[in-house]
Amino acid sequence: MCKLIKTSALAVICIAFLALGTAAQETQSQLASKTAKFSTIATTDPAFPPSLDAHDLKAAKQLVGMDESFIGLVTKVFTPKSGAIVILNFDKDYKTALTAVIKRADWAKFPDLTKLQAKRIRVSGKFVDFRGATEIDLTDPGQIKIVE
Repeated sequence: MCKLIKTSALAVICIAFLALGTAAQETQSQLASKTAKFSTIATTDPAFPPSLDAHDLKAAKQLVGMDESFIGLVTKVFTPKSGAIVILNFDKDYKTALTAVIKRADWAKFPDLTKLQAKRIRVSGKFVDFRGATEIDLTDPGQIKIVE
């Protein structure tokens, strides 16, 4: 790693570099809220709103810029090497379904997102286009409801 160096400026750079490396290794599970919970909704509940299926990409494109929702089975909770986001995928081939994205700055607001693996959930929020793919960016755990 960094050798002990008398130059204080270089020492500060080494410490900052080491701190960044440690922060980048933290997972959402480690930073997750210990008190926040995902709420549930029953399909038989009269308040259960109609939602788009996570595989209906064509319809989702028409909803870009609008607040709507979709339902799907979480097949993978994925964090890219950058460690900047967590992606909820709704198909083994992520290109065939919508995604939900949580940025690192919001990770601590959410319970452990890995607990959503293999659960059917309803995601609500604004549909956005990211490099040709439609997704919903999540900033609050209330945007996710586990479907019972």
